[in-house]
Amino acid sequence: MLEDSGAAVRLARSAEEALEAIESDKPDVALVDLILPQMSGILLADRLKASPATDGIVLIAITAFNGGATERIALAAGFVAYVRKPIDPSTFCEIVGAAIRGGSR
Repeated sequence: MLEDSGAAVRLARSAEEALEAIESDKPDVALVDLILPQMSGILLADRLKASPATDGIVLIAITAFNGGATERIALAAGFVAYVRKPIDPSTFCEIVGAAIRGGSR
């Protein structure tokens, strides 16, 4: 979906791999599942926000959790948006687009 709209996409299979990729590539936006091998997406966000080199990267949480406390925790951790699975393609693209433009949804 994202590649079809012209975005460069890099996948990571674990939080550690994601952290390495984000630190080396410095993407504009990182889509982070909240349930990852090795550490949670929340902990990954905490580590990214603690580093001046990665603090400015826009983070979007992706999860199967249905909002509520988990959404509040994710937003407090620095995510600008919270996307629930299964992902609706049109809503997902709107959320990512808003994040890239500096807003949230």
